[in-house]
Amino acid sequence: MSPTDRTKTTRRRALGACAVGFAALSGGCVGVLGEDGGAESGAAEPTRLSGVQIQNTHGEAHTVSVVVRKDGEMVHWSSHDLDAMVDNRADSATVSPTWEGDAARYVVHARLDHEESWKTLDLSDLGGAPCYQLKVSVDFDGTLGIWYSAAEADCAETPGEPATEA
Repeated sequence: MSPTDRTKTTRRRALGACAVGFAALSGGCVGVLGEDGGAESGAAEPTRLSGVQIQNTHGEAHTVSVVVRKDGEMVHWSSHDLDAMVDNRADSATVSPTWEGDAARYVVHARLDHEESWKTLDLSDLGGAPCYQLKVSVDFDGTLGIWYSAAEADCAETPGEPATEA
């Protein structure tokens, strides 16, 4: 698994995350948020999202909220109360897909303990894999991160779709 690049947190990303949180709470529409220039509208590579695992490895209990957008439409929003890590055992939850599994532009947002700011991962920015599995994790120090891995075996191939080469 590879962590999202936390060293590239920019003012644009922070403002974008706040805007997404506001739009999600208000039910409003939000355009594509640029991340370091990002892909232009229509240029994003479609992919699939097989599911989201949520885990708390911190010594305190936390609530983690997850929003999944598919082609700009919110298709999932849930909050999960996770117990503190005890005896090196992390509490976890699984978000099973409530969305159709076809290739699309998926953007996943996660927040910790009802904070205003959201972490955001646009799967089309990852490139390369036709399908991803995500892990939203509260780390040992209490920070929230979104991790991803290619999960080709978890997503059925569409007949006639060419295989992606790495």
